[in-house]
Amino acid sequence: APAGNGKVLAVSGPDWPSIESAVEGIVSPIDRPLGVMREALSVRQRNAAEMPLVSGETTLTLAALGVRTGEFSGRRFRTGFDIGIPSDFYADAYGEATLLLDAAYAPDVLPGSHFDVYVNGNLASTVPFNSRNGGIFRHLPIRVTMRHLRPGPNRIDIEAILLTQADAVCAPGASALQEPRFALFDSSELRVPNFARIGQMPSLAALSGTAFPYNGQTDPAALYLDRLDSDTLSTGATFLGRLAVSGGRALQVRPESSALAIGDRNAILIGTLSQLPPLVLSQTHIAAESASTWGAPVAGDNQRAGTQEAIDEWQSRVRGGAWRSQVAAFQTWLQETFDISFSSLRLLPGEEQEVVPDDSAQFLIAQGDSPDHTATWTVLSAPTGASLKAGMAAVAQDARWQQLDGYATLDDKASDSLDTRQVSRARFVPTQPWSFSNMRLIAANWLSSNILSYALAFCGLSLLLGMATWGLLRRFGRQS
Repeated sequence: APAGNGKVLAVSGPDWPSIESAVEGIVSPIDRPLGVMREALSVRQRNAAEMPLVSGETTLTLAALGVRTGEFSGRRFRTGFDIGIPSDFYADAYGEATLLLDAAYAPDVLPGSHFDVYVNGNLASTVPFNSRNGGIFRHLPIRVTMRHLRPGPNRIDIEAILLTQADAVCAPGASALQEPRFALFDSSELRVPNFARIGQMPSLAALSGTAFPYNGQTDPAALYLDRLDSDTLSTGATFLGRLAVSGGRALQVRPESSALAIGDRNAILIGTLSQLPPLVLSQTHIAAESASTWGAPVAGDNQRAGTQEAIDEWQSRVRGGAWRSQVAAFQTWLQETFDISFSSLRLLPGEEQEVVPDDSAQFLIAQGDSPDHTATWTVLSAPTGASLKAGMAAVAQDARWQQLDGYATLDDKASDSLDTRQVSRARFVPTQPWSFSNMRLIAANWLSSNILSYALAFCGLSLLLGMATWGLLRRFGRQS
């Protein structure tokens, strides 16, 4: 019997073709044909409203999103809803959605009260209450930046902080008052503008959100397992199950006996880091020396070397502390004043940094390109088979699965959050038919992410315009 009194589904037959037919019979009723766009993402919670998939310009009422009209008499009101975003979402640098709020608040609500809108736990917008005599909002526009959205499920929360004189006095029995001080109406709307649609690789956010790029391919993905033991098989089954839930269909895979035989196909590689070929490590930006050092026992000489390295690091940190603090202060000022980061002040994207897992990490998911940069390889690895199984079981939980991002994510045994490494150089994967409007939106987002390139292009075009104007005036203008 399984641990924890779990249930077992056994599929058997006289031969492997019979077993394959039985599995197909189980999967086919819930499978989704290729090329059919989903209108909603699956919702695992009971009694939850259907999560619509927003694939472009859309207007949705809160009633359609599962939020009903409600009155509130307390101090902090909070409600929320979920929307789905496609895997080729590309509007994280310039796009804005608008929440048109229908609400009302009582005359005893003081100025200083405010609305807060959170997207995936990040504060996206704040709107204060300015009137002292109560008020009714009819389609109050609240702009919400789309940079916090990610492929797959997204949670948007609306919070109202209500301050009154009665709360400041805190008189006995005041908490038992039933007079409502705030109301939110389900006629409120969420308006999402049209946004750019193009896939980006590598992207663990798209992988966890919609199983991209494995969810839409016609050929089976290559699956490599370094060992056929219980830990590796369990890891593979858990990972493929999570991808099936995220992608809305059971994925087809083809086992490969050698990682080097995969070639230029989409692939999933699972195994301990020491057993993966160097080619796989280099393509997924994993340091080659980690294959022998991750999880290895530390000898006495290595301990002394590590101590000396720590001393040297602290010396360089102290010596360069003043300079680094000035740079950090300037970077913070740029971000707060102009919403500009150092990463956007670049002419060309840099290379990805190699991942060197430390001893506290127990599990790693990394993604990279195939050798000819036409397919995607995803690696699941750990120091040992037991860590591989335990790490995958931890990452498969909803809270951590939604944290996958960048080109590499590490699960730390001592932390509840995942360590993600953001992508510097992404490979664009066309997912939509060519259109001028989509290319315009793609260019707008790319230039918003690469401000220096935009500035150079603007200066170059201005120079060309000036030279053309000078030439025309010299040729056709009136001589003074």
